[in-house]
Amino acid sequence: MQEEISIEQLMEVIQRFIHNNRPRHKETMMRPSELMVMMTIAKYFKRHNSGIVPSQLSDELNLSRSAITPILNELENKGMIRREFDTNDRRKTIIVLTENHFAMMSEGCGFYRNTIDALIENLEPAEIASLYSVLTKANKILADYNSKENPE
Repeated sequence: MQEEISIEQLMEVIQRFIHNNRPRHKETMMRPSELMVMMTIAKYFKRHNSGIVPSQLSDELNLSRSAITPILNELENKGMIRREFDTNDRRKTIIVLTENHFAMMSEGCGFYRNTIDALIENLEPAEIASLYSVLTKANKILADYNSKENPE
């Protein structure tokens, strides 16, 4: 018979997982918010073969434009991204990764890859499949919830 898990226990284990899997500034040379923005830009480029406009980036990360702007400013100051004008609509600004950071980000951030590899090494194939299934379902539920809570 399986022990019932309280909401407090579940919240604690999720918080601990997030804490253990967060990037450390020393390892990435970027703050976690900067890293998430960089990973999102790289992922968007892989899917669409183009840069992303700030409003799309806000939507992808579920953050306001005012929260995204200072992160983009810092990444631009560090030389990691570049703002370009859309050739079809000069009112639009497109965010692209600079050439020297594109390869690093499109291959996946090393920190996250290393932590996921360490996790997978210690799980059985059935556990990996269960984790994938549960996280996929959780991501869909949370995305649906967030879109209802924050309609644009």
